[in-house]
Amino acid sequence: MEKKSISVQKTVTLLTVIIFFGVLTWINFFCYRRFVDSDSAAEALLAMRIRGTHHLFPETWYISTDRRTIATAVLASVIYLLSGNISFSMALSCTIFSVVMAAALIYMLKGAGASQLTCLTALLLIMALPVSANGIMFESRFPYFMTLLYLFASHYSGYFTFFFLTAGVMLRMRGEGSHKRANSLLILQGLLCITAFIYGAAGMRGMQLIVFPFLVHSAICYLGDSKGFTAKAPGSLKVLALSGIMTVSALLGSLFSGAPSVHTGMSEARHLFTYFVTAFFTNPASLLGTQKTESLSDPASVMQLLMWGSVIISLYALCRLMKRGKREEKLLLSFVLCSYLLTVFILTVTRFNRAERYSCMAVLIVVLSLSLFTEHLRRGGYDTLSAGLTFFFVFYALLNLIFTYIPAIADKGWDSDSEEVLSWMEEKGYGLGYARDWDADRLMVKSNALITFGTVTSDLTLDENGDLVSSRWLTDMNWYPPAIDRDQPCVYVIPNDSEFDAEIKPFLEAHPDAEKAFENESYVCYLTPEVYVN
Repeated sequence: MEKKSISVQKTVTLLTVIIFFGVLTWINFFCYRRFVDSDSAAEALLAMRIRGTHHLFPETWYISTDRRTIATAVLASVIYLLSGNISFSMALSCTIFSVVMAAALIYMLKGAGASQLTCLTALLLIMALPVSANGIMFESRFPYFMTLLYLFASHYSGYFTFFFLTAGVMLRMRGEGSHKRANSLLILQGLLCITAFIYGAAGMRGMQLIVFPFLVHSAICYLGDSKGFTAKAPGSLKVLALSGIMTVSALLGSLFSGAPSVHTGMSEARHLFTYFVTAFFTNPASLLGTQKTESLSDPASVMQLLMWGSVIISLYALCRLMKRGKREEKLLLSFVLCSYLLTVFILTVTRFNRAERYSCMAVLIVVLSLSLFTEHLRRGGYDTLSAGLTFFFVFYALLNLIFTYIPAIADKGWDSDSEEVLSWMEEKGYGLGYARDWDADRLMVKSNALITFGTVTSDLTLDENGDLVSSRWLTDMNWYPPAIDRDQPCVYVIPNDSEFDAEIKPFLEAHPDAEKAFENESYVCYLTPEVYVN
């Protein structure tokens, strides 16, 4: 009877995982151009530049805090060579990265001795747990965490895959496996060191989330296992050696001339508590999804309550597992905690940008605590409670699909008005335009780069000549003067909003030849006979 119950749980969870992943794949392939945000669109444009220049790091591309190496943009550039469609290329690239990440997650959990049901539960939770901040979130319509791992650009899927593989190798190195497994582990160890070098050359993110926490964690574990260096702990010593080599590899990679540098100072003492609260609580809460709950009749409010109920259970589960769980489970959870706490420390004591995405490991703590706890209960003889939790997660996932994803897919939103702008420009033969950074990259991707869009500052700042100041961030210098010819018609796409009517007025006064040429509910397009952007 017990085996039959577990089989039913596995079947139901597997079907829900397939359904949820199928919906995410559908969104990637059929909703990409409709819902892609500016940062994700920039990844698509970078893929096109990589394809056009045949260079992994195009010299004309303005990077942000990372150089894309192990990233969806790089794979999409290869797919674009064959497909010629950037939306399809990014969608397929995101899907491939998601599948590889899922395989790495299973590899990690198997290293902790997890069952198939636990692996499926973790796969389901990492997709379904985060909810939208406002039922249907902002203009992207989907939980922000999902754009980090699955949707449109999958900014962090490579980092999570690296983390899962590192943790999986760490857990296996502490055990005594067969000679065959030792050989495969040796190959993976070499792969991890190479990856650490690549991410070191890409920027600080990989070192912050994986490499440095791995070094700290392995050092603490070796100190404990060796009883203060007084006893032999060969497994811990091997892991410490691997973490040291990976750290050296990452630091050598950071010396690469193309690696971006991030300049930041130390926080002032009076801001430390505020920064700590932001990094430790506010950012993770934002990733999971927060909003003011006003009425239980609101589906978004119901999802909020269920999600936060899951978080409370996960905190209890984390404490229980760290006290009574298997050693492998404790090692895995402490590794994730180490990564999260190191990020909290960095964001607290420095003035580095405290964006929500940097606290992404908090979501992984919740996911792993809940999934491992279901198995912990089953091992302890609480089969009914374990099954109840599993079916609750399935129920929660289906509700998230019904209340968030399906309505978002049905919402045309920004799509129709932007299509009108692009159709008008194409009909008139205008091949160059400028817009705010939130709109420019999205419009260019939507046109499949048939129309070039550069970015200008969000508040439409003017220089001393009355020209719009460009915003050189995740864009290409070839889209701005002097790389382009100023003597050509140019379209400026501005939001149709009274706030922007006032902000565009100085530009129109400085250039009387500018005329309003097109307008719809979302946008106003001004046309000039030449380019007035610096």
